Parts: sequence; structure tokens; C-alpha cells
Amino acid sequence: KNTEYEKADEIFSKTISLYEKISDEKAKFFGINTAMSNRALIKQVNQDYTTAEKIQLKVYERRKEYGKVVDIIYSMNSLLTISLLKDEVIEAKNILASAKSIYDKEIQNGNTNPILKRNMGYGFSSFGSIMQYKKQFEKAIFYLDKSKAYLNNFPADLAAIGSRLAE
Repeated sequence: KNTEYEKADEIFSKTISLYEKISDEKAKFFGINTAMSNRALIKQVNQDYTTAEKIQLKVYERRKEYGKVVDIIYSMNSLLTISLLKDEVIEAKNILASAKSIYDKEIQNGNTNPILKRNMGYGFSSFGSIMQYKKQFEKAIFYLDKSKAYLNNFPADLAAIGSRLAE
């Protein structure tokens, strides 16, 4: 099983090298971020949270530099997930609060992108899911319930939240 993850990690590393060679800057940027994020997920699955966090922080910094808010919040969700898996609940709460602050500012500025709302909802649902995994059910219900308001236009996500709440 672990060798499959190692092979995948190697493939994503090669993918990054290939993207670095292409001239289309936009494709390069998004391709590298995706491959890096996938490498971080592999590290996360293998419980190498330190390496996963380092990779996700690089992706987060790249996304901040690019300035696409939906992607910045998505990266923040990845970082809060790792913080929770490392039992750094206060850090995760701080990341979620920062994401919410960015989200609120965007909404005040008239940003109506549904993906912005969805990604904010993912922050709350990730928090709730990990609390459920850690058998902290009251906290899980609180965060999963909060996520529903953000995911109300995404039926598949709402169904998943409903299933988690029913457990």
C-alpha cells in the first residue's frame, strides 16, 4: 500500500518538473499548485503532517501571491485540516477565523462567486468531520451545522453533511 503512495508522490514530483518547463504561465501556476497539493495529501494520508504542512504552506503562499481568493481559502482549509490532525485545535480555529474574515470582506465587496461560499463551507465541514473522527461529537455537530448555510447551493455536499450528522 505504501509503495503505491510512494509511486504517486514520485509521479506528482515529475509532474511539477514538467509544469516548470512549459511557457504558459497560468497553466504552469495552476498545474504546479495542484501537483504540490496532491503530494501534500499523500504525505497527510501517511501521517507525515509536518511535510504535508510545509508543502501546503508553499501552495498557500503561491496562491496569496496570485490573489485568487477562492483558492486562498481552499488552501487555508487544507492547512486547518492538517492542524486538526496534529491536534493543534487553537491554530485550526485561528485559520478558520482568518478564512472567515477574508470571506466576509469579499462578500462586503460584492463578490458573489458561489465557489467562494462553497470553499468557506468546506472549512466548517472539514473542521466538523475531523471533530467527528476524533469523537468530539458536540463540536462536530456545531461545525457541520454551520457548514450547511454555506453549502446550501451544493446538494451533493449538503447530502454528505446530512449523512455525517445522522451518524
